[in-house]
Amino acid sequence: MWLAGLFLALSFPIISTCDVASTGCMTGDPDCSTSSLIAMIASLPAGRALYWGDANDNGIYKAELGTREAELMKISPEYPQVLEITPSHDWLWYVGGSGGTLYRMDVPAGNPAVFDSSYQDPFAIQFDESTGILYASDNGAGELDTAVADWTSNTALGFPSAPMGMAIDPENEKLYLNDSSNIQRFALDYTGSTTLVTGAGNVYDLELDIADDKMYWVDRAGKTIQSANLDGTGVTTLLGGLTQIQGLAIDRTNERIYYCDSGTQEIGRLNTDGTNNQIVFTSVACRDVDIAQNYLVSR
Repeated sequence: MWLAGLFLALSFPIISTCDVASTGCMTGDPDCSTSSLIAMIASLPAGRALYWGDANDNGIYKAELGTREAELMKISPEYPQVLEITPSHDWLWYVGGSGGTLYRMDVPAGNPAVFDSSYQDPFAIQFDESTGILYASDNGAGELDTAVADWTSNTALGFPSAPMGMAIDPENEKLYLNDSSNIQRFALDYTGSTTLVTGAGNVYDLELDIADDKMYWVDRAGKTIQSANLDGTGVTTLLGGLTQIQGLAIDRTNERIYYCDSGTQEIGRLNTDGTNNQIVFTSVACRDVDIAQNYLVSR
């Protein structure tokens, strides 16, 4: 009785075979079975979705995780590149195709609004929902900035040599930054530098999984996705042979990585241990992907 109620509440069809479109349980997945599907649904967080921008039409797209059905949300004045979506799904920031303009869009109905057009080449935007503070890594200007959510009251935190991928850990008040191929850790005010990984390459995107003590990044020069422990040990190449890998996002609940390869115009997915790489979207001229995810239960 309880199981039937669960399925009814989630409006999820009972299936006996792998249904890619409705579940994301893909052929070839080691966990692709009816019993594992039931377990997955029981712990499925609500509202988890993947977002990206497409240079083919300047569209901003969304797809619920576990589906292959993309929804066009808005057409941007410029190609949406680097993305940051709030966990609560209400705001989306992105860098325009010229590389110098920052936009914010109220989700789902709002139109993109220009917040700042003075940047040169931002590689990362991060938002701390607990404080309402944005962080921006501008490679072209060699600058690391913070601002409030509406992008007023900008403050320069510091001037790294060549800042690229960046991630923040609000819980532990830490900022991770790739500068000149080295991944470093700071306090959120950009003090107290610790070098964690040297020779990390051209890190276009850097993501954290604090619960699993892991960080993940893409090295565009090496055409790889890599991982390491948060202290920089255990550097591992998870996937190689990519063409123009630029952005990635971590589905922490299901321990999966989504990535964008603009060279092949594909969005792929693999497990966080590097296994089971699959292509989930094609003909997508994207640079970055991001996940909005709200947790009902912890892993």
